[in-house]
Amino acid sequence: IGPDPGHFHRRPLYPNQKCLVVLARCGALSCQDIPGGEEAVLAHLRRLFRRTRRYHDIQGVELALLDHFQLDLSQMESEAKELAQVLLSEIGNVDNVDYQEFGAQLQLLVALLRRKACDWWQLSLEQLSAMHGVLKLSRRPQLHVEFDAWAHPWKLSREEVMNCIQKCTIKGTSYAQILCSLEHWQLTSC
Repeated sequence: IGPDPGHFHRRPLYPNQKCLVVLARCGALSCQDIPGGEEAVLAHLRRLFRRTRRYHDIQGVELALLDHFQLDLSQMESEAKELAQVLLSEIGNVDNVDYQEFGAQLQLLVALLRRKACDWWQLSLEQLSAMHGVLKLSRRPQLHVEFDAWAHPWKLSREEVMNCIQKCTIKGTSYAQILCSLEHWQLTSC
């Protein structure tokens, strides 16, 4: 999609990145439908990940495109890890908190981290503890539950996971915890 020529005494219009998501979804596009294929999509996403953008835009565009084209985050590992480090450092810096973006920042970080196992990210214990503390104090209990389940999939033993699947009666267990523990224990059949 080329830029709007900008005739009629108005500023030129450029396609919004969110248009790409709508176009990909509504057109049921796959990587093969894009000139350059999967490499072109990955190159575009790498470029987007490196740009400074509002956090809700990243979640609405980059992660949505990753999901739509069914791309693995490990295909752009350095960009993903760099973004996670930037988000973690900004969350830890309470002096310069932009409260308008703070909620989107937390949501993006949890959504990004959950795409890979905890050990893939190679985060320090201090970073995980800081994130846990910030989420615990935030007014977003669901994000805290999702992060805690992702960061501690071993909290439930293999037997407890099987019991949850069979009975779903263990008090205080979230579905996010069950799913992350299933992945951790590699339980694929009951």
